[in-house]
Formats: sequence, C-alpha cells, structure tokens
Amino acid sequence: MAKRTRRVDTKPAVWPIPQEMQLGRGRIPVEDLVIVLPKQMSEQDAYPAKLFAEVVADHHLITVPIVHGRAPRGKVPVLIGRAGLKYSAGAAKGLKVTKSNPGAEGYALSVTKKGVRVVGSDYRGALFGVQTLLELIESKDGKVGLREAKVRDWPYLPMRYVHVFVPGKETLAFFKRYMRDFLLRYKFNGMILEVAAGMRFDSHPEISTAYAKMVKELCAVGDLTYVQNESCPLGPDKRFQDTTHRGVGYGSYIEKDELRELARYARKLGLDVMPEIQSLSHAYYIAYGDRETAEIPEALFPDTYCPNNPKSYRILFDIMEEYLEVLEPTRVHIGHDEWRAAGVCPRCRGKDTGKFFARDVIKIYKWLRARGVEVWMWGDHFVSSHNLKGRESRSKHVWYCFADTESAPDLIEKECPDLKFTNWSWSQGPHTDKELSARGWEFMYGNFAGLRFRDWATRSAQPACLGGEVSSWSAAEEFELGRQQFPNATYSINMFWSKHWPSRAKGMEMVAGLLPDVRQRMSGEDVPSSVVWSRRIHTVNISKAANARLKERTWDLSGLTGGTMVFNGLPLRLPRGRGKSAVVVSRPGERSRYPVMVEGIPVKGKYKSLVFFHAAAKAGRRPVHAGDATMYPRDSADPLGCYEIVYENGQKDLAVIRYGENVGAWDQGLPAMFYHARSIVAGALPDGRPLVVWGFEWVNPRPEIAISQVNMFGIRGRTRPGREYLEGVYPILLGITAIERPRLEDYRT
Repeated sequence: MAKRTRRVDTKPAVWPIPQEMQLGRGRIPVEDLVIVLPKQMSEQDAYPAKLFAEVVADHHLITVPIVHGRAPRGKVPVLIGRAGLKYSAGAAKGLKVTKSNPGAEGYALSVTKKGVRVVGSDYRGALFGVQTLLELIESKDGKVGLREAKVRDWPYLPMRYVHVFVPGKETLAFFKRYMRDFLLRYKFNGMILEVAAGMRFDSHPEISTAYAKMVKELCAVGDLTYVQNESCPLGPDKRFQDTTHRGVGYGSYIEKDELRELARYARKLGLDVMPEIQSLSHAYYIAYGDRETAEIPEALFPDTYCPNNPKSYRILFDIMEEYLEVLEPTRVHIGHDEWRAAGVCPRCRGKDTGKFFARDVIKIYKWLRARGVEVWMWGDHFVSSHNLKGRESRSKHVWYCFADTESAPDLIEKECPDLKFTNWSWSQGPHTDKELSARGWEFMYGNFAGLRFRDWATRSAQPACLGGEVSSWSAAEEFELGRQQFPNATYSINMFWSKHWPSRAKGMEMVAGLLPDVRQRMSGEDVPSSVVWSRRIHTVNISKAANARLKERTWDLSGLTGGTMVFNGLPLRLPRGRGKSAVVVSRPGERSRYPVMVEGIPVKGKYKSLVFFHAAAKAGRRPVHAGDATMYPRDSADPLGCYEIVYENGQKDLAVIRYGENVGAWDQGLPAMFYHARSIVAGALPDGRPLVVWGFEWVNPRPEIAISQVNMFGIRGRTRPGREYLEGVYPILLGITAIERPRLEDYRT
C-alpha cells in the first residue's frame, strides 16, 4: 500500500485488562507449541490445557499436540495447571503462584521462546489464564503467532454474571459457543439462566405445552406496540401487566437431558448456573398454563399467580424440584420484580398486598434454604424510589396500576437474613445500595450498563457489593444478543474484573475494536473481513457516483480524515475535499434535494463480501427492545434504505441499512458500539469528539457470480402509533471495501 496509508489499531492486547502485564515484541509460531502433561492426571485438571488445544484448533485450524513427559526437540513446551498439583510445581517456578496468591480465580503466565507456562490459583484461575493465552495469539495472512508476555492477574469482584434466557433446540449449538467463546473468554463466571417453562416438565407437562402455545398466540396477535401502544399484553380494562419473556426456550422448551448437558458443560467451563425460576410476577407460564392459579384468570394472557391459592405453590414447588434435580444449582433466583396484578382476585381483594408479597417470598425462601440452596431475587420492591406504592394512572391506551409492597421489607428481613439481591435500581443513586445493605443484605448490580454507571470506584468497593450482571431480555440467539448484550457486556466486564479503567471514550474505542472478533466467534461462520488475507481486500472509489458534500445543511463530516487507512486490520478509503464525495439518497414521500435512488456505484468483480462505510444524516428512531417489545426482532430497527447488489447475470440482492443496528447518526460518536457493524474512528466532529462511521458488511450468497454494480435507494420507515415520523434521516455512503473469497494458494503458502 501507499506510504500515506494510516494504520490505526484500537484493539487491546488482552481484555479485560490484566492487573499486571508486560508485553514483549517476539512472536512464537503456534505450530511450534506442544502441550506437556503427566501420564497420571484427572480429567478436570487436564481440561484447561485440552481446552487451549481445542480452541486453537477451532479458531486457527492448527493442531497443538499433547504429549506426556517431555516436549520433542525443537518444540516449545506449554505447561498449564493449577497450584497445588505436583505437575504444576515446575510451571510455577518464577511465577510465585499458590492457592492464596494471587487468590481465587487468579493466575499468572509467562510466554517466552523457551516455554509457555500458565498456572492458576485454582481451577477457574487456570481456565482464565488459558483465555489470556488465547488472546495473545495474533493471526495475519496465515501466520499465527503467540506474543511474548508476562501476566499476573486476579478479579476485582467475585460475581461477574450475565442474565440470559434458556436456549431452544434451534440455538443449543450457539449457546455452547456463547458460554465458551464469550463468557469464559472475557472472564465472566456465572449466569442467571431464566428457565420458566423452557424445559419439558414431568410433573406438569401441561405447563410446558401451554407456554409454547401462548408464544404462538402472541405472535399471531403481532407486535403489540402497534396493536395497543404497549409492549406487554394488557389485562381487563386495558390493565398494564409485566412483560412475557417469550424468548425463554426460543418460545418453546427443551428436554431435561439437553438442559442437564448444558449445565454440565457450564460447570466444566467454570461457569455457575443460577436458574431464575420466575415466581409471583412474570409468571405467565404458571398462570396461563393453569388459570385456576391466576390472580386475574379472565385476562387473555394472565401474568401473575394468586399468592393466596395453595395450588400456585403445589405447581411452583413441583417445577422447582425438577429444576434442582436437573441443574444441581447452589443458588436460585426467584424473580419477584415488577409485580403488577396485586389484590385483585376474591382471595386477595381489599387486603395488604405488601403482606402477600412478603409471605410469598418467605415461603419460597424457606423451601429453597431447606434444600441447601442460596436464594436471590430482584430488589425493586425494596427500594423506596423504585417502589411505586400502589400508584395508578390511566391514559387513552393503558391503565397503569402498581402494587403497594411498602410493608414487605420489614417482614422479609426478619425471616430471610441471608437473602441476596440483584439491584437493578442502581441508576437512581447510591441510596439504592444502602437500603439493601442496611438490612444486612448483599447484592450485585442487575441489568448493569457500564456506560451509564456513575461513581463506580466508590459504589463497587462497598462490602455488600458482590459484583454485577449484564442482562438480555431476548431469545438466546446471536442476532438478539448482538443487539442487546454483547457490546454492553464486553465493555462492562472490564469494570467487574480489572482495576484498570480507561476513560469512557477510550474504553468504548477499545470495545468497538473487539466486537468484530466477538461476531466472528459467535456467528459460527467466517466473517470474510475477519479471516481473509490482506491481498484479497480492495478499496473502491465511489467518487463517480457522489452527489453530496461532506458538509451540508444537516450534517458536518468535514473533519473526516480522508484517504486510505487500515483500521484494526481492515483497509478502507474515505473521501476528502470540499467537492461532492459522498452518496446520499432520500426516503420516499419526503421533499429533498437528493434522489430516492442512485444507480451505478462502480463495484465490479467476484467478491465474498462488501463492507459499506456510512452514517445517517440525523438521528433516527432507536430500535425497539429486541426482546419483549417485538415478536419480530430482525425487523425492529428502522430501515433507512438499501444497497442493491446487481450481478452480471441480472440477479439482485439487497443489504438493508437499519438505524441503530448497522448505522448511526453522523454526530453520534462512540456511544454507538454496534455488534452488526464496525465502528470506525475516522476523524473529529466539530465539537472535538471522535467522528465515527460504521462499516456494514454484506456477505455475498453468490460469490462465484460477478457483481456488475451497486445501486442505493431510500426506504420509508415504520412508525409506531402516536409517534411522529422522522424526516431527513438519510443514509450517507462514504466508501466501500470489497473482499474476495480466499483462494487455494492462501492456505498452501
């Protein structure tokens, strides 16, 4: 490439940032590595080393042999183990690792040309050391090398969780990748696994099948926000209910053996599985499955069971018993957030709903504690600023009615001294922590969002704070977790694990650089821009189709650093100058100086993918919540337009430009860390913030047919009832990078 090509690399070498790390300049070819194990070793103790070989094979197509005794001459020995083993004593020399130093989940590693050593203080520490070793592997154009380094590392907080729905049959393979190549990779150590009726029950098969039927009925109703202006089903008289969590089990259920195998695999990866068995609230699966238990049985989709009906607990405890047998958990989360339908049925009407709430919690708590299980629940009904204390309001569309639970905390405190909480009220201030800790209750921050958390250093240092969990409220599948969880979780884990917290802007830039690698691992398929050799990547000059300047009335991209650059390994060419250098289309039905369609953008050749670098002329509608708020998450982001790919044989394909999914506003900057597009820092905005454009990769389903040109046209988006249509949200195309498919010689050189 030309000498003027700028190279920008924002990806951190290791994430989360280790407590202590020294990086060397040398690289050891991965083909030279050999794992050395003793002949006698338990399966569990050998697993971290075998996991290293497994992941290298899966991600780099290189076999790292495992030998017993000594490494062959000319090979670099790899020793991986945990402190306390006779085998690990030699590996630990110079690393000074014991069971107590650096401590639980800690590890140390050394990578030199003489050998590679990874020693954990315990089993999890050994696994986490392996993840750091995997991150030190660098691959480019067929050359795969392990970077020389010395690391000593340990976690800042003991509980680093995610919240996720139990997968369905269709997503079991993805879920295993998710656990191994995302959660373990970034040093999470547990998940709150919401299970509801996502497993076929022996004791109550009617509950499982009724839940699957309910989801089909919800889909038949359609997107509720467009039907009733609220995302959850409404009860009688348009009464507000809580969300359905219809993504549990991918809208159905899996078999016991399938869930049991997932739990075993999670334990093998060092991941704690805390099942969330929603009770009282968000209990559609019970109340819909057996309407005799429902607080409002006449509701089309009842969401709450009656806490004064003994049958509610016969069903609940039967279900809990089955989950305890299958998952063998040490902790169970009992839900209890957002209780809405309270004091409605004849058994409950006119009585203290706070006492009902407390009695329900105490009854479930004692049942679980009698079985040696630690009990967790959501904390919103225990926080004064979050407890709506029986308030209600009516609008044209919805009757909002909230339960009064003000009397519950005092009653529960007496009976449940070691109850633990997920505090998702944290954004309302530090008083939310104190209202829990003052009663002697420990907590972790729930629904955590690292970009929005303030005063982290002080609040996370409280003795009552055990950690945090990053939620998703969607089906456990790649697209929806990509929208909801991966960017936030990748950013937040550095706050949970490390004491090195970069500035907000720097941290976002680093995470944006990591997300293409996350997508490559999570998709289960090769993303061409992440795997192809650099000689197969070509930038496209789009100037002949340009019809707009970088600075116009509604946007100012004049701070774009134009020319050719290589951003985190991907070449791209961006415009510069004052003339027309961008391609803009308007949307049908709007008055605009720009055409609705531009034809003949010059892209010619056989390509495996095209990466479109673009921005939006102004802020558009944020996508609706890609879980409970839509039945059709892949169509929930506003379409601004399409790239129409035209093949030489006349066939066509479309790449849809969706706001908030693969493109952001021109002045949005780094807070938009998209999973479905690369965030490219490419200059400065007028106010000095980083100027970001987004690289949206369309993967060609017909790479053997030559592309003759690309057209671009606008689409008029969909607006939910009661919301004004936003005009002027036009897509701005700034560049295209074309990527050939790999050739045989790429693998043979």
